Amino acid sequence: MVFLVFGWYIGHSQSLPAIWKGTLTQTGGQDTFLYELQLEWQGQEVSGNAFSENPKGGKAQFSVRGSWDGRLMLLQELKQEMPAQPKWCLKYLKLELATDGRGNQHFKGDWQAEGCRPGSLVLFPVGKIGSAALPVSGRLGRWTGHLDQEDREYGFFYEIILEANGKGRSHIVSEASGGTATHQLDWQWDSSRQVITIIEKKVLEKTDPDWPWCIKQAELSLLREPRRQVLTGDWSGFIEGFTKKDGACASGKMYLEKPILEQQAQREMVDQSVVYEKEHGRKAKVDRVIQVSSPKIRVRIWDNGTVDGDIVTIFLNGEKLVSKFRVNKHKWSIPVTLPGKENLLIIHSEDLGAITPNTVAVSIDDGKKEQILVISSDLRVSGGILIQPFEYSGE
Repeated sequence: MVFLVFGWYIGHSQSLPAIWKGTLTQTGGQDTFLYELQLEWQGQEVSGNAFSENPKGGKAQFSVRGSWDGRLMLLQELKQEMPAQPKWCLKYLKLELATDGRGNQHFKGDWQAEGCRPGSLVLFPVGKIGSAALPVSGRLGRWTGHLDQEDREYGFFYEIILEANGKGRSHIVSEASGGTATHQLDWQWDSSRQVITIIEKKVLEKTDPDWPWCIKQAELSLLREPRRQVLTGDWSGFIEGFTKKDGACASGKMYLEKPILEQQAQREMVDQSVVYEKEHGRKAKVDRVIQVSSPKIRVRIWDNGTVDGDIVTIFLNGEKLVSKFRVNKHKWSIPVTLPGKENLLIIHSEDLGAITPNTVAVSIDDGKKEQILVISSDLRVSGGILIQPFEYSGE
């Protein structure tokens, strides 16, 4: 790989942090990788190490080298330092330094590698910039996502609600046996490491009284992205009624998001939610916020677990995309042109099937990247996705 030499340079490299962390995805793939850069800045030259971790906990380290012109960084993974096997993609990164509306710096861009599908990534600074404690208001409230387990082929819808006193609740939905359960939990925040630890204490309620659930503990790293905050990490636990010594659960990975809505988006979502509630007699909650590179997208929906007769209606900004669709393993698909800057996709349950509540997989594909989410709805509250066409505004 030949690195480009730039004819001009803005000397800000000395003020940039050495460590950047974030997420990396692959076009057409469902997995989100953790990615970290540890860099040394010497004028226009950049060198250091990269670290990547897949959702199953597999890790790799690479030596990297590249160039920097004050705004654009071109970086090549030169060698996989560890493990010896299996071999990972040696990626070429093209990253642009940008600042969001709150003045937070981040690198965002694309990657490619020989013999691998390309993808994109976003990285945020760790250290002098971005290491301040997350405000209490940013930690509290509802985080939604999913968790997987080593001995299961299916995943679980999972959400937590964090309260100001270090207490909270978690809610889990199984798409196979077990139904649903709500747990009481304690949580702690470590500002120096940007980590939240959650510890489930006991089961408060469950739909299947005979089903023993895992009592879970997780240490979750915080990643801050332009439209969302992400908590991700490993979890472990023990089976309800046992101890860690005599009844350990198979462990897994946990992924949670909390949307960050700007004022205009908040106003539009409130307006749409009020209309929806009046017309359908139930609330709508925004579980996820995603950005797409084009207003022309394709929406796909299918059952991500046991096919149990779920029936849904899909709304986009109040208009029906599909009415009373029986969800199955076949991916229902429709092309959509987003009409505005803030677009609310609502999953409205008509029939919850044999397993409640209704959880479905939703794919949003903008032609460059496919984003897959698991959304939960019931007859009282409908899950929603806020979709925003990406607009670049230079500084």
